[in-house]
Amino acid sequence: MSLRTVVLALVWSIGVVLAGCAQGDDDAAAEPTDEPTDEQVKVTTPALTAPPTTSPEDEAERQIKDVLEDFVADWDNYRATTSDYAADDDGQWVVDLVDSWPLDLDAYNLLLDWAGRWSTAGLELRGESRIMSHDVVSIGADDGGEPGHAESEACLDMTELEPFDYDGQAVVVDDATQYQVWAIAWANVPDAGWTLIDIEVTVDEPCEA
Repeated sequence: MSLRTVVLALVWSIGVVLAGCAQGDDDAAAEPTDEPTDEQVKVTTPALTAPPTTSPEDEAERQIKDVLEDFVADWDNYRATTSDYAADDDGQWVVDLVDSWPLDLDAYNLLLDWAGRWSTAGLELRGESRIMSHDVVSIGADDGGEPGHAESEACLDMTELEPFDYDGQAVVVDDATQYQVWAIAWANVPDAGWTLIDIEVTVDEPCEA
């Protein structure tokens, strides 16, 4: 064998070995790893946003509507349980009851009259008055710039109220009021909150849906 043949054979052998090593490196690089990539460990931080704010007028409107809902429920409850107080002949319980409601000035006098008349009617009303609508028409500021007075209009559907005598017998009342519209004046009274100070009532005009 000539020297030239030996050299060529050696060069060919080295080339095969190097090619094999390179193929091994490629195979190793292609194997999946359990190490997280940069994209996998990247955490997205949500953008911080300020909570929605409520204006003093919006808060006043919410409070006014809540006060009326609670008051109408109390008024219904009184008329449904009048017989519980029938033995109190001096009528002081009527005054105490009206004193507990969020009323003042003309609204107080009106409800004191209504409650007094109902206490002598010998009837109870069972059911629920439904406030079909209640719109706060205007809100005005007091001297400090905070909401201090307001006007609203509510429509009460009383078609579900049924009269009974104190013995639990149903009674037919021909001229029973079915609907009432209340035009209400409000005052934000210190230490008492929103208070009804005047109510103008229109009867038997059906509430609009």
